[in-house]
Amino acid sequence: MTDMKFIDALLIKKLIRPETYSPEVIHRHLVRARQDIQTALRNMQFDDEIAYSIAYQAMLRTGRALMFSFGYRPIDGQQHVTVVKFAEYVLGKQAENLIDSFERMRRQRHSFWYESIEVISRNDASTAIKRAELLVELVEKFVSQDNTKRG
Repeated sequence: MTDMKFIDALLIKKLIRPETYSPEVIHRHLVRARQDIQTALRNMQFDDEIAYSIAYQAMLRTGRALMFSFGYRPIDGQQHVTVVKFAEYVLGKQAENLIDSFERMRRQRHSFWYESIEVISRNDASTAIKRAELLVELVEKFVSQDNTKRG
C-alpha cells in the first residue's frame, strides 16, 4: 500500500522511526480516540475551543494509531505535521477532504494554544467532532482490513 520512497524520506529526515506495536496497543489508541470524542461532546456545553481541541486530539491519536499499524512512530519537533502527512499519504484520495480538515484543525489548534488568537465557534467545534468521528471510523476499518502491508 505504501511507497517505500515516502517512508524512506521520512526516515532520512528523522521524522519517524521504526517501532513495533501490538494490535492491542493500536486498538487502545482508537478506543481512547473515541473516548476523546465523547469528552469533546460533553465539553461543548462549557467551552467550544476546548471541545475543538479535544476533537483534534482524537484525530491526532487516530493518526498515530495508523502510523503504529505500519510499525512507525513520529519523532522530532514536527510530530503533529508528520502524523497528518502520513495519514494523507496512506489514506489517499478516499480521505482527501477529511485530511484537509485534519490539517486545518492542526493549524487552528496551534493558533489557539500557542498564540491565543484563534476563536473557535460552536459550529467549528461541532464540525471538528464529526470529522474526528469519521477519521476514527475510517482508520478502524483500514486497520481491521490489514491494509498495513508495506512494499
